[in-house]
Amino acid sequence: MATVQWRPEVNALTTPPSYTVRYMARDVLGYDELAAEIARDNPVWDKDMIKAVLIARDKTIMQQLVNGNQVTLPDAFSYRLSFNARLNEPDDPLPSVDKMLRVKVSASRTFVKQTAQEVRLERLPAEEKLPLINAAEDTLLQLSNVLNPQGVLRLTGSNLSFDLASPDCGCVLEGTRSGRTVQTQFASVANSEILVV
Repeated sequence: MATVQWRPEVNALTTPPSYTVRYMARDVLGYDELAAEIARDNPVWDKDMIKAVLIARDKTIMQQLVNGNQVTLPDAFSYRLSFNARLNEPDDPLPSVDKMLRVKVSASRTFVKQTAQEVRLERLPAEEKLPLINAAEDTLLQLSNVLNPQGVLRLTGSNLSFDLASPDCGCVLEGTRSGRTVQTQFASVANSEILVV
């Protein structure tokens, strides 16, 4: 039996940082793939006919929503419209439909419960996001890729932040005349920018 893969992902919005459970899709199925799966389980049905029925079903559901109806398929899904709009007064004009209209698709409790009973989870290792430096600039001379002892070096990029107190974290400059230098003075350390004094 196949498993549902997930990996822990850092939630930077919490202090101290916590982790969320990120679902990792193995593959994305479209009409062709779904029709092939149905035909595999029901060999007397033609794959092309199944695909045509799937497309017709979606068009019919859309038309029912356009007609103001809700579509509820017992033990499967409900399709309905909702609006995301604010009116200050009851007789205010509506925003344009394309800005406020939402289509909601929700699974029935039975569908969710049956899926949960059959699912088997597989933990993937956490994805390590390496720091990416886009630019290095001396703030005094405003020159790129220059390290001026009297200036401040600005490193910009992504995933640059680190814990100054951790012995396993730090900022090291390599390739200079002095070889390799561990930096100990910073004006600021952020995810997108580090200022090295």
